[in-house]
Amino acid sequence: MAEQEKTLVDKYVNFMSISKSEQKKLSDCLSLAHILKSNRESFTSPGNFREIKGNHLIPRANYAINQIGQFFDDNNTIRSLRNYAVTTNILLDSIYSNLAKKQNEKNRYIHQKLDAYLSENQKKLSLSQKSVLMINSLLSVTSTLVGMRSELYVDDVIGSIQSDFVGDPSKFWEKDFINS
Repeated sequence: MAEQEKTLVDKYVNFMSISKSEQKKLSDCLSLAHILKSNRESFTSPGNFREIKGNHLIPRANYAINQIGQFFDDNNTIRSLRNYAVTTNILLDSIYSNLAKKQNEKNRYIHQKLDAYLSENQKKLSLSQKSVLMINSLLSVTSTLVGMRSELYVDDVIGSIQSDFVGDPSKFWEKDFINS
């Protein structure tokens, strides 16, 4: 991808009759490979990456592709821009998939820890339902604040409050949660 970006800059951006600052702006937008490489440790979760991808990375690439495409409309340029778009999407999807895989492994581990304290019916709950249930089961907790951004999440939380409380949730909090 870095080679594609360099080629797009060298072959197209540098020959566009626009100001040097606009050329720099386009070149910066065609630096996703560098951005991804230098920030790979800061991509902490699939949700975090999806937000960065949708709000920062894709708009940069789209801006550059559109600007170059407006200046050069020959078949070779269009093919190069399409190839870059496809490569970018494949790479971003691959990063997202890797993050999702790691998150799923973490989620499985947390499910296992919680399941040790839950009944067979409660083990069927989603991870968020189990988490809310474990908090609500503490005698010292009288209410639980959850960030409900969607109707699906509201339905999910309702599923947790319809379940019986966990027998002794303090063991989980003292033993497993603190030592995780």
